Amino acid sequence: MNLIIFSAYVLWAAIIWRFRGGAFTTLTGINPGTQGARALCGLALGVPSGGMITPWWHAALVAPAILIGLMICGWEEFQMMGTGGALETEKPNYWPRWLPGALGLKIGTMPYDMVGMAEEGLLCMFPCMLALIFWYDLRVLWLAAAGFCFSFAYALARVLPMPTIPRFASGQAWGEVFTGALVGAALMLVLKGP
Repeated sequence: MNLIIFSAYVLWAAIIWRFRGGAFTTLTGINPGTQGARALCGLALGVPSGGMITPWWHAALVAPAILIGLMICGWEEFQMMGTGGALETEKPNYWPRWLPGALGLKIGTMPYDMVGMAEEGLLCMFPCMLALIFWYDLRVLWLAAAGFCFSFAYALARVLPMPTIPRFASGQAWGEVFTGALVGAALMLVLKGP
């Protein structure tokens, strides 16, 4: 695998994932809405992989799969990584709480958020896995690994002293950048192979 293409795509995915998380609106003043940002993210991750990385029609599967994955999950409940937050009490029937709750983890703690974020990450990556498994077999497990590691990406942003890039990322928002890099690396490993 070409290391330059791999690195460029991972960087691209990191930026695009952060754009989806609000940086696009902050930088441009244009608000595409939640679903619009998700759709743009799917397109921006799917289209560049076409031809350069994999056949175009395989890449065409990535865009809607990313969109569907982002539509069926939402990790705002867990992204604060143990610092608590209003979202943890605003949604009393928030269904993804079932797994951390079943494990007896306390809301607002790091273990609770880590388990919840891993659950959401796996759910987010599942449509991509389904879309690509027929052609790429067990390589789609890279996507499962990336989804599971959403929790570590956000935890890393919590503990590392990351710089502030005005109107792009600061503090916990770096979790989105790290998550995007994970997704980009996983897509490259699936589509292009190790």
